[in-house]
Amino acid sequence: MTAQYKPYRDEESVDGLETTSWTDHEPGSIQIYEKTTEELPFNSANKKSLWMHSAFYLLTIIFGFLLGYFVHFDSHDHIENSSQLSSSSASAAPSSVVAFFHEDSTIKDKLLDQLDGNNILRILKKFENVNRAPGSAGDHEFANYVQNEFISYGLDPVTALNYTFKTMLPAKASTLKILDKNNDTIYSTESKSMDKNEPMPFLPLSQTEETTIDTDQLVYINKGSKDDYSKLSSLGLNASTVEGKVFVIRQTFYQAHDVIVNAQENGAKAILLFPDPDTFGSSSPFPESVQLPIDATKYHPLAWSNYGDLVSLNLSSLAGVDVSKLGLDKESKVQIPVMLLSFDTAKKLLVGLSGVAAPKEWNCFDFTLHIGPGYKEDNGFDKRDKVRIEIFNQGQSVTTTTITGIIAGSVETDRYIVLGSRRDSLNRGVLDSVSGTAVMLEMARVFGNLVKQGWRPKRTIVFNSFGSESLNLVGSSNWLETHQRLLHSRAVAYINCDLVVTGNQTVTIAASPLLYQVLYNATRQVVDPNDAGSNVYKSWSDHHRRHKLDEIMETRASDLHQFLQIISDVEKQLDSDTKAALEADTNSSNGENLDVLGNRGEILQEYKKSTITKLRPKVRRLDLQSIYSPFFLYSGIPVVDVRYTGFPNANNETNLLDDTLPLLGTKYDNLAAVQHIDPHLKYHVAVAQVLSEILRDLSDSVYLPFNLLDYAITLRDNYSHFVKHYGETFVKSNIELDTLKRVIDEFTVAVVKFHYRQDRANPNDPMQVRKFNDQMMLLERAFLDPSGLPNFWERKHLILAPNDGQDHREGFPGLVDWITLLEGEFLDGSDYSIFIEVLKVHYKAVIYTISNAIKIIDEVHIL
Repeated sequence: MTAQYKPYRDEESVDGLETTSWTDHEPGSIQIYEKTTEELPFNSANKKSLWMHSAFYLLTIIFGFLLGYFVHFDSHDHIENSSQLSSSSASAAPSSVVAFFHEDSTIKDKLLDQLDGNNILRILKKFENVNRAPGSAGDHEFANYVQNEFISYGLDPVTALNYTFKTMLPAKASTLKILDKNNDTIYSTESKSMDKNEPMPFLPLSQTEETTIDTDQLVYINKGSKDDYSKLSSLGLNASTVEGKVFVIRQTFYQAHDVIVNAQENGAKAILLFPDPDTFGSSSPFPESVQLPIDATKYHPLAWSNYGDLVSLNLSSLAGVDVSKLGLDKESKVQIPVMLLSFDTAKKLLVGLSGVAAPKEWNCFDFTLHIGPGYKEDNGFDKRDKVRIEIFNQGQSVTTTTITGIIAGSVETDRYIVLGSRRDSLNRGVLDSVSGTAVMLEMARVFGNLVKQGWRPKRTIVFNSFGSESLNLVGSSNWLETHQRLLHSRAVAYINCDLVVTGNQTVTIAASPLLYQVLYNATRQVVDPNDAGSNVYKSWSDHHRRHKLDEIMETRASDLHQFLQIISDVEKQLDSDTKAALEADTNSSNGENLDVLGNRGEILQEYKKSTITKLRPKVRRLDLQSIYSPFFLYSGIPVVDVRYTGFPNANNETNLLDDTLPLLGTKYDNLAAVQHIDPHLKYHVAVAQVLSEILRDLSDSVYLPFNLLDYAITLRDNYSHFVKHYGETFVKSNIELDTLKRVIDEFTVAVVKFHYRQDRANPNDPMQVRKFNDQMMLLERAFLDPSGLPNFWERKHLILAPNDGQDHREGFPGLVDWITLLEGEFLDGSDYSIFIEVLKVHYKAVIYTISNAIKIIDEVHIL
């Protein structure tokens, strides 16, 4: 019997990615099989010839592979001197860029220098006036344009994936009318001059069909939060008083989905939403500033309880199966009518309400506001009696298309770096979303040019243009579901190129901790568009400064010392063990291995230096409502989202951070808004450069540039925060936290050992490189649990999924949510035992996932 190595070939593949240079079923796995020579169907004379030919053929393949992989590479140089900016960059770049094993250092400069804002502007102008509502003719026109551009850039293959789903869309614009007792119209939102091709304002995923409501029972609920409903009770309005009424609520940054859920739970008959002037501004409206004009309606997707087509519920990849009849979306539907108003319409609507006066902090108007319900008999304004709400939704079938263009890798063809953007918009959005597609296309053009000039990345790059993202991320979710198993085994990272510019002061970045180092590397390579003598990293750090270690150890000052001590102790022990092993080996090898211990790489030292840097820019936590969300929360693929944001105030301090640009989701998201924020497209180009450098680093480095110490720090940070805010409740529930602390310490030790082994691995050995890369790629998946969070099964990531709180930004989300339930007022006097049992079960699941992550990065052993 003879054991032979046989690479495993996946039968499933992403379109165009079937041919691979070496494949396996799961990352890091090797299939060993046994075969007796007697079973071979040829005689012994042919055997000898076959073995000679096979040996020669195998040696030829190995030699060619190694030559192609490591040409121009010095195996002793474990760190590339990457402190220089691109040819147009400033000389002020810090020297702490950590990048390993790039063959051609000139590619970076060529890549960054070729990105051209004029090409981005050309696409913005071409589609600024095109109605790109999901499934519309304009949406399909844009898809065809992207497909043709991919082909012209030399991407190969270029494919289109169509998916048809059912949803509610407006046949015509909803209207609100204020009527007198004779049903004569006093005021109406109906527009006689509206262009028939103009997108109609509506909130997607509202399942209400065509309906008309005549009522005088209006109630003002401020921002629609749970605290606001509690406040109503203190004002003398109990649940029975407001039940069955139409709720008028102002939109803030509080999630629209949460507003709808709260309203439904309190018995709302319908909801009227208007943008809050205190949040989105009105004192200096656009175009004087980016504040929102009073006639603007602002859409916000409603249902975020799951991703994609709620009818199919993650079964959309089953071709030919009509799962709509199963009613899987029953609990996810918004059951009541929801209509969008402008601030100006809301002001007209709320004048003359009866009932108690609204609290001062609730009033955003220039008149005394009453809560309702109903209008006063004599309001001193007009003879209004009631309102009429008309909604014209109809069930329709929508076909969405995902366009995919591929640059196949030269070595690891079966490892994918995925980059995606969206085309559709409910309001002809130029910033959101033409600009993202334009940036993505410009990146594809430049990468395509480099391939035509002879360069090719080691790993495969997959460019995606998604449609119907406005409707619960249907396009990206369907593409992910269709290729779920393959992407789980092969996707290295997802790079989001969606909303790229909302301001002009600095970048804001959300990412998995695995990609922090990649971000620091990339932003150091790009010139700050506001300061030619600096770089984006410094601007990012200055405006989003995070006192890293002080904040991490906010509840336990001694933990800083402990963290560094763990690293030091592990290194000393490993050095001692390695030295002893080498001395023993040297005694039997005539001194051949005496110098091996000192001949090691610097990966661990450089990563440690980066991780404990006191001042580093803050990375945003990942959220629920971006294209990247299902990739990370459902599939465990590391993700990153980069955008320029913020505007300086009088003190040159940044405000309006993240994606809070008031014009988004309104008719004022147009080319004029782009020209107001980024007239020379230099911020668009800066984002394109950062994303391109991230893409190049991930696709072309020999070792994936993942600093696992950043994940260790993140776990410790989350633990410190958790103990400070929830530790007391945990103790009262008779659950000890020492086990969680211990397993996080063990994870830190495992990370140090991993990078220590990586330093001593032979980078000329493709199987060793593959092993380390696959362990790093699998780490994010280790934090997934198939059951998901206790309250949200579709959120599989137990460490960094958003929790159910208003800001969704606390670690260990399942633990936080269930402790919040335990502490809730509505549980007073109830039986706590079932909640404590669920908490204990989920606590064990968290411990298990971290323990499993340790096994993923541990020394590879047979079970």
